[in-house]
Amino acid sequence: MTLRPTTGGHETDSGSTTPPGVRSYDDAMTTHDGKAGFVEALRGRWRRVSPGTRDALLAGFLTVITQIEVLTAPSVEGSLAVQSASFAVMTISVAFRRTNPLLAAGLVAGGLAVQTLAGEAEITGGFIALLIVMYSVASYADRTVALVGGAMILGSVLIYPIVEDVNFGNEVSNAVIFIGPWVLGRLIRDREIRAIDAEAEAVRVASDRDEQVQRAVLEERGRIARDMHDIVAHGVSMMVLQSGAARQSMQTDLPSAEELLLNVESSGRQALDEMHLLLEVLKAPSSSDTNATTNLTIATINDLAQQTSGTATSTHFTIDGARRPLPPSLEISVYRIAQEALTNAIKHGSPSRVDIAVAYEMNAVTLRVTDNGGHPTKPALSGAGNGLIGMRERAELFGGTVTAGPRSPEPGWQVAAELPVPPPA
Repeated sequence: MTLRPTTGGHETDSGSTTPPGVRSYDDAMTTHDGKAGFVEALRGRWRRVSPGTRDALLAGFLTVITQIEVLTAPSVEGSLAVQSASFAVMTISVAFRRTNPLLAAGLVAGGLAVQTLAGEAEITGGFIALLIVMYSVASYADRTVALVGGAMILGSVLIYPIVEDVNFGNEVSNAVIFIGPWVLGRLIRDREIRAIDAEAEAVRVASDRDEQVQRAVLEERGRIARDMHDIVAHGVSMMVLQSGAARQSMQTDLPSAEELLLNVESSGRQALDEMHLLLEVLKAPSSSDTNATTNLTIATINDLAQQTSGTATSTHFTIDGARRPLPPSLEISVYRIAQEALTNAIKHGSPSRVDIAVAYEMNAVTLRVTDNGGHPTKPALSGAGNGLIGMRERAELFGGTVTAGPRSPEPGWQVAAELPVPPPA
């Protein structure tokens, strides 16, 4: 770090005093950070300027510098006015390098041709304009325009032998100097097009995935709604039967009639709760489902396990905790989650053993489906019930959660669900 003299000693942040004539490290770094911030601010302002405005400013700056160079050059052959106008056309063409690359190429090529025929003039600004436009016509135009524009500029460069004898080597060198920026421009354009195409493809894939997930959610909600419909219909039917029996018993057996009316009240409350859930998820049916949903309970998961036992997979079902009555819709959801997890385990993991465990806890019912098979790194999102999407949709209906992932350290996969329930009375 360069130390610069100061007017006197001063105290640093740490409390030490810097000797007179020596600048502290903190002051030097503060100055450096201030300069860096100023440069970044300038860059930010420059980026906010539109590309067309930036090109116009660049063309104007280059034109002014080039005209000064033409007027102060020690030797400019031919008419000074023609030379000045020719170089002005060449530098002004930079303003159109992005908005109209072919026009820019035509202007810079025409300006160079007139300047060459007018006489010798070694002006750096015109050379810079040629390089800029040669690169731009390749980078900002399609292939046909890039070829035509590049050929126009290259042709104007190679007309020098008309006014003066030059050897073939010099002509080849001149051509290579200008072909290089053209090739660079095409390479950069091709890379940017590939990047844009890749981004568009990523957006399309993400959109398709979102649509697939949304479609799966809607289908699963339709299936849940049909399950709820069966439960509500069953509850209402029981209410009708029990209220009719109560009416007949009113005259002869009041205690029995009272008990029947209490059952009607209980069935009505339960049907009302199920109706609330139905209204939250009700969607148009998406596929047929012939299962008798009112008969699906946590206990019938055992039947599901027995259906797969005896094949290549051995399925075991256990229930822990004190069993207690639960809302039918919740029992159906536990059954469906177990069914989907078992189906995915057999379909994607080919396990030799699957364990289904249900536990009645104080405030929740938990379900774990584990297997010892091999699975892909990403769980499937398809199949009966639409895979994990359907399982999570069912659990979230009751404020529950579903997680899925590989077991560790044992091989295989595990699906875990937890659904809140009221504590036992």
